[in-house]
Amino acid sequence: MQPPHHPPPPYGHGPHPGYPGRPGHPPAPPAGRKKSSPWPWIGAGCAGLAVLVIIALVAVVFFVSSNDDRGGTFAVGERFEVKNVQYTVTSVQTDKGSIANASGHHKPQHAYTVITVTVENTGFRPAVWVSNDIGLYSGGIRYASNSQVAESIQLGSTRQTLDPGDRVSVTVVFDVPDSSQSTHLILSPEGSARLAVTIDL
Repeated sequence: MQPPHHPPPPYGHGPHPGYPGRPGHPPAPPAGRKKSSPWPWIGAGCAGLAVLVIIALVAVVFFVSSNDDRGGTFAVGERFEVKNVQYTVTSVQTDKGSIANASGHHKPQHAYTVITVTVENTGFRPAVWVSNDIGLYSGGIRYASNSQVAESIQLGSTRQTLDPGDRVSVTVVFDVPDSSQSTHLILSPEGSARLAVTIDL
């Protein structure tokens, strides 16, 4: 006797050829690795570079601010530096009874002390020289510069802006009663006592 004959199941309802155990549906293909975006790594690299730049700038500022001569004492003819500007008091003339030049004849109330200062900007940004930033101490009294006479000698302003690399020679005039009691000059760049430097006479 032959076994009973059964008709084949409709298409799609029997076991799929080649995929046993999953009637009618082939298995999903294995998931591939998801491609990661490079932007997080680029952002992290930029942030790291910015941190390094900031650290370098802080180091430069610290070196500049800690490597100058603020608070020091120097002699006439010695060069010193404050905030990337170099100064040298090159000459001191005392007991001058008058000053005469093309602009006129100037007589002091007492006696003139005339100093010459070389100023050089060695930094990367403009610097300003102001004659009133330097004072002469005589008999324990601070004497300010005579700007009017100094301007007539220099035929220009006692306030000058120096671009990076500029070097000038400026004249500062004081009218003091007794130059024999003059002891020192104090230069305070930017008018700041924190940056003051003493020049012994």
